[in-house]
Amino acid sequence: MWPGEGSAAPASSGGIDTALMEEIARAIEAAVREEGGRIQGLALVREASRIYDDLTSAYDNPANRLVGLKLAMQQFRRDIRAQASPGANSKLA
Repeated sequence: MWPGEGSAAPASSGGIDTALMEEIARAIEAAVREEGGRIQGLALVREASRIYDDLTSAYDNPANRLVGLKLAMQQFRRDIRAQASPGANSKLA
């Protein structure tokens, strides 16, 4: 068992906002599952990191990042649907 597994990880002091990163990962997993796909491992880490970078670059205020996450997830769902459409060659996971 990894340290902190099964419990909320504390927010980092000066580094990564672990609470935000966990929220992003959960939102990605839920979106992919609801769209009938699967994502795990490195694909999940890459997507979560990309969205985290976008949010922290665009918003200084942590509360605004949560609003931005909703918008990011709308775009993420559109991307999933586009990849699933006929003629799409790439897979998310």
